[in-house]
Order: sequence, then structure tokens, then C-alpha cells
Amino acid sequence: MVRCTSLLAGTAFALCFASGVNAVRAQTIGIGQSVQLGGSFLDGSKVNSASAVFTLVSGTEFSIALSNTSTFAKYNNPDILGGVFFDLASNLGTAPQFATNSNNNTNFSAKSIGALANAGTCGTTCTGAGPFDVGKTWDYGYSAAGWSGGGLTTPVNYGAAAPNYGSLSFSGSNVNSFNSSAPSYPPTGKQLALSIVGTNYDGSNNGNNDAPLVLNTVNLVFSLTQAVTSLSVSKVFFTYGTSPDSSFAGTVPEPATLAVLATGVAGLGMVRRRFRKSKQA
Repeated sequence: MVRCTSLLAGTAFALCFASGVNAVRAQTIGIGQSVQLGGSFLDGSKVNSASAVFTLVSGTEFSIALSNTSTFAKYNNPDILGGVFFDLASNLGTAPQFATNSNNNTNFSAKSIGALANAGTCGTTCTGAGPFDVGKTWDYGYSAAGWSGGGLTTPVNYGAAAPNYGSLSFSGSNVNSFNSSAPSYPPTGKQLALSIVGTNYDGSNNGNNDAPLVLNTVNLVFSLTQAVTSLSVSKVFFTYGTSPDSSFAGTVPEPATLAVLATGVAGLGMVRRRFRKSKQA
């Protein structure tokens, strides 16, 4: 099992993102702990990649830092990261429930970590370094029966996304907006507005260059209805475009992989000590 203790633990996260296995195996985190799941798939000549850092901030607060980690520049619609689907379980033995955010609860938020791409399409309200509140576009939801179909190869019960994903009934009765009080950034009819692109995004050859997009990362914060001491995350799927047809499952490293890495680091330390002793002799 792989655990990371902080969103700022860069080295630990690098290990979490190393060669992976199927993410159906649950990853358990306690209060103040995080786990990162990520992966990539080949789409023609492009490598689409993404990651999600799941954090149990407190007993009643849960967050996801969702990132498009692709490094190419020219995007088509299926290259734009629109959401993440996953399963959750808690130490209570029941499915954890997100509270309904009907009054712009401050425990709910959807914000870019930094700037927006194509920012000029919505005037001065979304230009600058950020972060920007994108909660009017992002939704979160729970389905007891589970969403499936398209790239979702197994039913999953939780999701958060910018596009409607109508084929999954993502706009159903158990789906809520983050209900931001911020201005509505996206132009009318732009389904992928404020979805996520990578750091090298170039909008000059993209049909969505007339809508703002998030560069790199959206941080999603949820409030839980019951206090928990741990959450287990599994079945993580990253979804692209306006439907999850090009989804792929997240991955984490085998424990054996981390053990090999640790052994290698320890071995380097031994070699270094022996080298110093030989010099002193």
C-alpha cells in the first residue's frame, strides 16, 4: 500500500506515480494523508496522462487535486481532461456521502491552482495568475447503482466533472454543482470550458480556443455528511472530452517496486561509505 502524508511531499508523490498496477485495489488513507494515482494511454501519436491526489483533510473534508500531466502542445477535444470517476469506502462500513451544497457551503470548492488558458475569451474576470473559482462549471455526484459504459470498464459510484456527460446521466438527481458564487466564465454551449489541459497547451489548433480552460490542475474540495477516520479509494478512471469513451484507469506502484527502490537507495549509501573509508586508508 502506498501512502503520502502531504500534498507538498513531492518526492513521495514521484514514487507513487512510478510504474503501476490496476487501481481497482483499494488505497486507504487516514486523516491528513494523501495518495496519488495516475497513468497514461497512447492516443495516436500523443501520450495522454493524468494524475489525482486524494486527501482526507479532516474527518469531514475530502479533496482531489486533479491534473492533466500531458506534455504535448496541440490539443483536440479528446485530449482535454474533463473529469475523474472513482469508488470510496470508509471505516464506518457504509458508503461515504457528500453533503448537498445548496448554500455555497465554504467546505465545497473547485479552483484552478494557477492560470487559465484562452483567458481572453472571458475578459478580465479570468485573466491573471490565478487561482480561479471554477465551481459553476464543475459538478460532483454519487450513483448507488454505479456509472458504467464507454471507457468506464467497471461500475463506479462517485464522480466529478466539468462536462455534462449526459450519456451517464451525470446531471441526475444525485449530482450537485459546487455552486460557486464566482462569475460564470464559460461561453454558452461550450461543454469543455474549464476542463483541464497540460502546461504546454497551444490553443492555436484547437476547436475550444474560444473557451477558457484550466492549465494543469483543479483542486476539488468536498464535505462529508459523517465524520470518518479513514477512506479507501479505488477504481479511479480519468475521463477525456465530452464523454468518458477515452477513459483510462489510474495506477499505483507495486509494493515490491518501492522495496527495490528503497534497497537501491540504501545500497548507494553503503557504496558511498565504503568509498570514503578507502580514501581515508
